[in-house]
Amino acid sequence: MIGGIILVNFAILMLGTFVLSSATGSGSVLTAGICVGVVVGLFGAAFLFVGVQSVRGTANDTLGNGIGSIIFAVLVLGSAVAGFMVEAWLQAVVNTLSGAGLMAAGVMALVGRADYRFWRRVQRRSRSSRRGRDYD
Repeated sequence: MIGGIILVNFAILMLGTFVLSSATGSGSVLTAGICVGVVVGLFGAAFLFVGVQSVRGTANDTLGNGIGSIIFAVLVLGSAVAGFMVEAWLQAVVNTLSGAGLMAAGVMALVGRADYRFWRRVQRRSRSSRRGRDYD
């Protein structure tokens, strides 16, 4: 979910960059917007990739995903605090909600590690036993 939301944010950012650069005629706005957009897009793609791996059971473990989510949550929540300090209320509220979601996902990934690994083993056994059957 987070990866998809980040990619939607990427699309909005790129659209805004192109509109703003065409309105101002500034190449530096376009360059800066594209650079920021590429970084945002890469983060979104990475979150989407590890999320799909986790849901499909192809991720070896959820430890890295959980730790990564918590690290990003701390960064985003720090940005929320900065937003509240400069009275950028909308940004601060959005970052608070995003950070809380990342923190919840990270904690759940860490708490559910053993269950995920068990589920993954069961899925792997189930797939291998289905491959060995003769369905004719």
